[in-house]
Amino acid sequence: MATFASIRQISRQFVKREPLLKFCCFVQNESFFPSPCLDCITFASQRSYSAVSPSLHALCAKRKEAWLIEKLRKYEVLKAPAEAYDPEILTEEEIHYLKRTGEKKKNYVQVGRRGVFGGVVLNMHLHWKKHETVKVICKPCKLGQVLEYAEELARLSKGIVFDIKPNNTIIFYRGRNYVQPNIMSPADTLSKSKALEKYKYEQSLDHTSEFIEKLEKELEEYLKHKARCHKAKESEPQDFADDNGCNSTLS
Repeated sequence: MATFASIRQISRQFVKREPLLKFCCFVQNESFFPSPCLDCITFASQRSYSAVSPSLHALCAKRKEAWLIEKLRKYEVLKAPAEAYDPEILTEEEIHYLKRTGEKKKNYVQVGRRGVFGGVVLNMHLHWKKHETVKVICKPCKLGQVLEYAEELARLSKGIVFDIKPNNTIIFYRGRNYVQPNIMSPADTLSKSKALEKYKYEQSLDHTSEFIEKLEKELEEYLKHKARCHKAKESEPQDFADDNGCNSTLS
């Protein structure tokens, strides 16, 4: 208990300065802490980020990245085998009519930061109980992610993607022979709480990956600067010796 208390005390000192030091501080003697609790902890005697070598920060960031990847593996869900069903053939007039009605209607389902999970598919089926179409609004959404959402939701809901708008809105059609399933939330999806946990780990992984790229650039510049300083120190004694030789010749 004393060990965990000391870890909390060290992390609280640096949580306002560096978000990465909240995850792992640098200690000189790693044997002081038990290895299961934090294997990348070292003593943080420096008060500023610039006082620590960039290579140590890069090492710590890479350890955090590996830890986050391992955490995200727990949220991977095996996809159920795709069920064979006959796609419905619609005329151009029917497609045009359903697109227009889907745009005008106000019923929609929100895909937020949690992404696609069981609750989104459940809400789609609830809307399809009274409406033929439903709009799925994806916000926030990364570039190209709306296509992944459309493909995943079509697989889970067995709906038909009619249109994808520039504002990341997808229009789904339930199908002419739609029958509401007994289990509207598929088994191969995450729950609402699990989806939120996954989102937080993904955000942390993205920020850590960007931080590692920044550290690698800083480390490269640091090594170049160190090499230039080393060459300058090596050339100084030789230049000084050459000046002494010229002075002795003139005298």
